[in-house]
Amino acid sequence: MEIVEKNEQNAAGDNRQNVAEKERRVRDMALSADGAQIAKENTNKTRDMASLVSENKRVLEENASSLSAPGEDRKQDFLDFITALDALNEMAEEMWEAGMNEKACLTEAQIYTSSAKILGESHPATLKAMYNYALGLAKTGRNEESAAMLNKYLEIADSLKEAESDSSIGKDGK
Repeated sequence: MEIVEKNEQNAAGDNRQNVAEKERRVRDMALSADGAQIAKENTNKTRDMASLVSENKRVLEENASSLSAPGEDRKQDFLDFITALDALNEMAEEMWEAGMNEKACLTEAQIYTSSAKILGESHPATLKAMYNYALGLAKTGRNEESAAMLNKYLEIADSLKEAESDSSIGKDGK
């Protein structure tokens, strides 16, 4: 009788192990399916971001050419350009958050170069873009380039402060 009970206990134990193994396999398969779904969603988000970035870059380039055309009413073009810069800034932020560091840094570079070309180096939007690009360079490990960009940023900011200080002295008559 004792042998029968031990065999039944062993069978029950084996059965529990089999059930536990099956549950583990099902859980692993579910996690794999979830992982595949997450990867698919991330791939789709990446494609969407890339598409939006391409569209925003196209808008920037269009606006850049129209802003440089003399004699035209450029106010709306300017507003469209600033809107496109803002949209690209948001895209860059999302890329940083998604871990797409190289693409984010390239987007920061595009924002900076477009802004500098159209608005000039001393425009506040360009200075913001320059600073963000410098941070992006640092985040991607390009510390020397980052330091050079930050030094350029500081030089321009200092010269603007000096110019502002000089102009306020002239206004007071001092």
